Amino acid sequence: MMFPDLIRLSKNFFLSFLKFLNTGMLFFIIARLLDPETAGIFALSQRYQAFFLVFALWGLDTILIRDFYSTGRSEQENLFYFTVLRSILGISVFGLLVFFVVLLTDYEWLTKSFIILMSASIFPEGLQNLFNAYFYIKDNFLLPTFVSFSISLVRILSCLIIILCGFPIITLAGIIPVTTFLGLLLSILVIRKKIFLLDVRPPKLPLNELLQPDFLVRLLSQATPLAIIRSLFIFVWQADVFIISFYLPETEIGIYSASFSGIIVFTFLLSGYQEAMFPLLTRVNPKQSNQYWKLFSRAMLLIGFTILPFSIIFSFFAGEIVILLFGPNYEASKYIIVWLLWAVVLNFFDVQNSATLVIIKKQNILIINLIICSLVSIFLNVVLIPNLGLIGAAWTKIITISLYVLLNSSYLYLKIRKTKSFQIIGAFAISGGLMGYTIMNTNQLIWVFKISIGLAVFFSTQLIVNPLRKEIAQGFWFKTEQYFGKHRET
Repeated sequence: MMFPDLIRLSKNFFLSFLKFLNTGMLFFIIARLLDPETAGIFALSQRYQAFFLVFALWGLDTILIRDFYSTGRSEQENLFYFTVLRSILGISVFGLLVFFVVLLTDYEWLTKSFIILMSASIFPEGLQNLFNAYFYIKDNFLLPTFVSFSISLVRILSCLIIILCGFPIITLAGIIPVTTFLGLLLSILVIRKKIFLLDVRPPKLPLNELLQPDFLVRLLSQATPLAIIRSLFIFVWQADVFIISFYLPETEIGIYSASFSGIIVFTFLLSGYQEAMFPLLTRVNPKQSNQYWKLFSRAMLLIGFTILPFSIIFSFFAGEIVILLFGPNYEASKYIIVWLLWAVVLNFFDVQNSATLVIIKKQNILIINLIICSLVSIFLNVVLIPNLGLIGAAWTKIITISLYVLLNSSYLYLKIRKTKSFQIIGAFAISGGLMGYTIMNTNQLIWVFKISIGLAVFFSTQLIVNPLRKEIAQGFWFKTEQYFGKHRET
């Protein structure tokens, strides 16, 4: 099969698109058909659900993917034990969220009810993510895709019915947990014989093995750093919305979230890229193989040649796109969307950095870097949001993400391997800058020609300044396919 890694990426991108469709389309419908305040309440509830979900996941998906074939346990045992742990975590975390929202926040009761009701999906979504991880290991994307697509359709239709029929606004929050439970039931019914959850026999898989201290301590000690990393990373991304909710009304959250929805194509590509690259990179030991670092560099080339030019072109139309999508009530979003776009683009270049640190078990470095970025994010948001409003939050976002990429890249370069990462990023910065300058200074031409000339400048410059220009000319994906065609696990 040609280009297996590119096919894996494509599958993940499509599955990630369905995931974002689940909530992204709901926000779009609510923002378009209702008002910015209701959209803001819905967006804030999404942020709480996403942040607390990380604690319910507790890094177990990553551990399952990384160590699935090396634990010495059967597939049934792995899935059984992980499912029990995930269930306990999901129920506990939801209780913690209810306590926090009810007693420790001063939101209106409508907002509190929205957050609690929507977050009831934490338990079933945690289990669904665990099942999906199993299928990622098996390179089986059909079932997760089918479940996500089914949930998306039901959610969109339900949202339209509720709004058009004039049902109470709080009913919108109930769509998420109800459809998530339905998706979980669908997964269990369809894959019961493959997952073995409904065929477990206590004599074969006694629950008391799960309660053995050595097993729990070993598993949680491995998963806890990953859970901290995910929670800190989500906090770095979501801290601005939480702090906005303390200083500004829900209407401002709706406007700010509309900017994120305007770049949803980039966020779902980022999520798909993250989910695709981690299993791919785990196939080779970075400390023992030069091939790992070749793939590392080629992953950066893939991002640079696909996402970067598209982002530059999109930047010129971002303001008009967000107004076209959401209407004149969200005009303020056009001043924010470009900053948020480039924060997402910068994060693409860190995916392989973070994955490598996890693979070589240097999670402590990620934790330190994320703590630094979290503190910077809190400080800048608290200072800038009261004075500059939403634009201050957007500036904080791009500053903290830039710092995070710089810290991870610097550690890998100085302590692990002197790769060509900085030279590659520098080459793309030069090409991207020249492309943007070319498009801006060819006003006499129509947009088709301006973009064509800009792309020509971008790609021709890469053949001059990129340190991997020979591989670019020869086709780096063909070499990747050759290598992994020989080293693919059976």
